[in-house]
Amino acid sequence: MDQTTARDSGNESADRSFIDRRGHHRIITPCAGELLLGPLRFPCAVVDISAGGAQLGLGEQIAALSPATLRIVGHGALHCRVIWNRAGRTGVRFLHDAAWVKARMGTLLTPA
Repeated sequence: MDQTTARDSGNESADRSFIDRRGHHRIITPCAGELLLGPLRFPCAVVDISAGGAQLGLGEQIAALSPATLRIVGHGALHCRVIWNRAGRTGVRFLHDAAWVKARMGTLLTPA
């Protein structure tokens, strides 16, 4: 079963399997941000983040694979690619090395 099928199946064990395959631990965060697509700016909430990507609360549907920049208030900006959109949420994957993201985001990626 591929990742898309596992996520969309509605099967709790399949969903758990997908989460277990993530490469990086996600941290829930109440940070505000802005997703930049060229000259367009979309305010968003950073729902959770890891060294590999983030889940955003974003009211807009952004085309999958769109290159973007996620600016996180008080933490800086990261280049990313939109991976998915679903029910007011958008997933992005960072285009930087995970070690660089950890160094750049510092305490944001430290569990509370």
